[in-house]
Amino acid sequence: MPELTERSFRRLLEFLDPAGQHSGERYEKIRGKLVRFFEWKGCIPGEDYADEVIDRVAKKVDQGMESAPDEPYLYFHGVAVNVIRERWRKASRDPLPLETVPRSAIPSVQPFEQRPGEDDSERRLGCLQDCIDRLTPASRELVIAYHLGGAGPRMGRRRGLAEVLNLPAGALRLRVYRIRRQLARCLESCVGNV
Repeated sequence: MPELTERSFRRLLEFLDPAGQHSGERYEKIRGKLVRFFEWKGCIPGEDYADEVIDRVAKKVDQGMESAPDEPYLYFHGVAVNVIRERWRKASRDPLPLETVPRSAIPSVQPFEQRPGEDDSERRLGCLQDCIDRLTPASRELVIAYHLGGAGPRMGRRRGLAEVLNLPAGALRLRVYRIRRQLARCLESCVGNV
């Protein structure tokens, strides 16, 4: 997509504030809201997506809009929703196999080490580690990346992970569910034999 020209940027600022007194402030406020919106939706880096939305709106304003909306942010937000839908459609059409995803896109975690004199819960942890080690490297990294972190940032990271893998969120959840089911069977077998 072409960059903003000086002319289209001026017209965008006029669109935000016809009087011209607060156009810069409104621009920054809208851009900040868009960045937060995209990051909340798991589109990282949010700045890139926000800039794409601003470029699209500026192009539309430069071409001439039939009528200006009462609240410009709502127009930007509508374009942002469409950008997210385009990304999700693209991801559902072109899913990537786990093996083709660069290792740098999935965070790594240090393995658990067993200590002598372990109790029952430590034995279960040891079994879990053994079962995790038996997974393929791609499956292991996926399940670990999927479950890292707390509730708030985890949701955005999972959306970002789905985007990196070029998968819809439901397909990602299904892959992780199958890996967890495999781990549960392995853990049940291991704990039963200990």
